[in-house]
Amino acid sequence: MENNFDYDVSPRDIVLLVKNELHSDVGNMDFDLEVGRGNMGVHMRYNGRVTLTQEQVLLCIRFQVTIFRVLLEKEFQRLMQLLGDPLTHETSSYLDYLVFPCAASPKISSDIDWSCVNLVMSSSDNFMGHHMSCRATDVHRVHTKNGLVCSCMLENCLVYTPHNNLVYCISGFLHGLNGCSDLELSTREVISYKSYYKRQHGIYLKFMKEGLLHGRRIFGVQNYLQKSRQQRNTGVIKYLFAFLCLQVACRQAKSVELPPELCSIIITPLSISTLYTYSFVPSIMHRIESLLLSSNLKKMISDHCEQIVDIPAVKILEAIITRKCQENFHLESMETLGDSFLKYAVSQQLFRTYENHHEGLLSVKREQIISNAALAKLGLKHDLPGFIRAKPFDLKEWAIPGDPSGSRGLKEEVLISGRKIYNRGSRKIKSKTVADVVEALIGVYLNAGGEQAVLLFMNWLGIDIDFSAVPYTRKIPAGTTNHVNIHHLQTLLNYTFKDNSLLLEALTHGSFTLTGVQRSYQRLEFLGDAVLDYLVTVHLYTEYPGLSPGELTDLRSASVSNDSYAQAALRAGLYKHIFHASQALHKHLNGSQ
Repeated sequence: MENNFDYDVSPRDIVLLVKNELHSDVGNMDFDLEVGRGNMGVHMRYNGRVTLTQEQVLLCIRFQVTIFRVLLEKEFQRLMQLLGDPLTHETSSYLDYLVFPCAASPKISSDIDWSCVNLVMSSSDNFMGHHMSCRATDVHRVHTKNGLVCSCMLENCLVYTPHNNLVYCISGFLHGLNGCSDLELSTREVISYKSYYKRQHGIYLKFMKEGLLHGRRIFGVQNYLQKSRQQRNTGVIKYLFAFLCLQVACRQAKSVELPPELCSIIITPLSISTLYTYSFVPSIMHRIESLLLSSNLKKMISDHCEQIVDIPAVKILEAIITRKCQENFHLESMETLGDSFLKYAVSQQLFRTYENHHEGLLSVKREQIISNAALAKLGLKHDLPGFIRAKPFDLKEWAIPGDPSGSRGLKEEVLISGRKIYNRGSRKIKSKTVADVVEALIGVYLNAGGEQAVLLFMNWLGIDIDFSAVPYTRKIPAGTTNHVNIHHLQTLLNYTFKDNSLLLEALTHGSFTLTGVQRSYQRLEFLGDAVLDYLVTVHLYTEYPGLSPGELTDLRSASVSNDSYAQAALRAGLYKHIFHASQALHKHLNGSQ
């Protein structure tokens, strides 16, 4: 982990232990967390196997449960109660993974900082007894709420101050400052710390000569996957919110000077960088769990659909995350791409399959295949709703791994494929959302795997498309194309037709009747509309990768509108070659010249 911004606290490297090896595209990846000050870079790398004894496992569970309880529990008495709860061997039944701080100078990157894990004590009796061995002649002892303690116990620790009911992380002593030192107030008045605590809290400091402690509020834990609100707001609101966020961040980061006698030691030793690092772990684990979910979906699909291209799990994840999750990516771009390809593929299949059907019947058949209702039905048939992320990560629903006090409430569910998944009960997913995910998955397989991969995926869904060359029989009487100046039109279009009768059909209005001309352009319009929609979408997506889903949709709509096509036909002079017998169309065409 690394800060991609200036900050006085740096994150530690951590070791994640899981029972089973993660797939390579989950265990080796990079992503960013949205911190108010900038982006936090997370770099995951697989580093091999680690074997722990049962005692080591329990020790590690106690460590991570303690750290997460400190970060997540806001009420002090509840926190102390939780820290006092015993952990037994049964605790491992609640365990999904372990998170350790990495050693400062590891021989290998998966080395655990056992000195940190072993020394974290959550009981004042425990850490007082543990520290009795520190009897050096130069030991400096100070007064705390716990009694007289060695000063080294306050170098990196967590303390509670009853006078304001707050918890602070202490990084050490402020040399040269004590209760008699001057303090400048916000009003620019200068008084001693002794006078300040007497005036502000009615407290008389007894040990004014003891050095003050350097402390700061513990870090808040939140959803760091959620894109920053500065990105979600515009104009004055955006800058006002950014200003307020900066003020809050400054207040939380602001250091304080604390007399030791006002502090009750909760945990020692515990560095501020460890707490800072662990404040991001819930968001990191939620992203990993989401990636595992997408990896399982990919495996479920590949079990029934042999793929020649490996689709990255992160691309599958993009197709199952909705806008409501408020993350930096969601399914809408892939949905737009998938929607256009689906329309094109189905249109081409129907056009070839039903040679004698007019445009109206083809449109009805296409709608029966690509409608939201039809796609949602296919998604439900293949258990896709269970994989969809449809709401933001909620810390209230996050269970501390290994903590028996948290209500997990997970229920086992066996899918049709035989795979097991676990959920927290029922939830409502709109059929439109399921349909959107189906289209987004089509977009992902097309974008990451190409046409062959997406056709295999669609076949697994139950949409059979065959792009192989199928003879297309056309019964056009000989000599019919004599009505068209083929050479002139081919020069105009810069294209040579293999079947000139197609050009005649494309130029024939429904009002026109001529011996030998049996069709108007409506069937070709049905196919051409889908082809243009798909080509324009692919062009915009490829040439302008920075477009938002909304911008992509708007540009596509503008590009494929009837007005755009009409203007293009007028510029090229194609309107002069349309065969029709409609007075209204004649007036319209003449009026447009």
